[in-house]
Amino acid sequence: MLELFREKASFCIKLICLCALILSAAPIPAAGGTASAAAVKTAQTGAEKTKRTGWVKIGKKTCYYNKKGIRLKNVIAGTKKSGYAYVDKNGIRVSDKRIKAAVRFVVKHTKLRGSRYAQLKKCYRALCTYSYYSVNHTPASAGKIRTYAAYMFRTHMGDCCNYAASMAYIARVLGYPARVAYGGVTAHADWPLSDHSITYVKDDRTWKIIDCSMGRAHTDENCFMVKRSEYPFRLRVDTVYRMIIKNGTVKWKKKAG
Repeated sequence: MLELFREKASFCIKLICLCALILSAAPIPAAGGTASAAAVKTAQTGAEKTKRTGWVKIGKKTCYYNKKGIRLKNVIAGTKKSGYAYVDKNGIRVSDKRIKAAVRFVVKHTKLRGSRYAQLKKCYRALCTYSYYSVNHTPASAGKIRTYAAYMFRTHMGDCCNYAASMAYIARVLGYPARVAYGGVTAHADWPLSDHSITYVKDDRTWKIIDCSMGRAHTDENCFMVKRSEYPFRLRVDTVYRMIIKNGTVKWKKKAG
């Protein structure tokens, strides 16, 4: 009987020690209702799940957020699965048809690899392979630039007006400010100037010339991203139009002066 009593007493002591150990390991809420470590971790996980990624519609506008939740601006954003599009300097997707065509052109000819300068050069070379076809002979206006670019992207042919307009859209979706200029040009010192159009692209605070039309015809001359002083032909600039993108829309406006 005494031996049985000792065994029960030993069992009770062990049980009491075990309960005390369990209670000492359990988290005790601090005063004021501070959440436990597990609750904080759960809240953080919930916040991560609500972080914006991919294409997100905000009001009437659509923006793109990368994996870190950062809104992309002035680049071609998206993935092959979600679709590519150009987002302006405020991160708003631009739905203009010519902009969309320029994005498709860049994606096709560069696979979005390398620096934007390298991408621009690849696009210049690709555009120069499009057939020259005389389409526009009248002086251009702001409203016609969209038409010229659309024709080149659709038919893969055109003249200097079409090359200049489509190149401006391509440069824009790659993040470069772009303009279209109209005037005259000749490859011969003693010949009169013929009507001509070029693209101006701003790089390192300097406006440079891209001339797909003359570059295509004169492959021995450099017509890609050259300063006016380095342009290989006689050139006259009469009118310059600048591209303005605001709130996801594109407008062309004649540059004063």
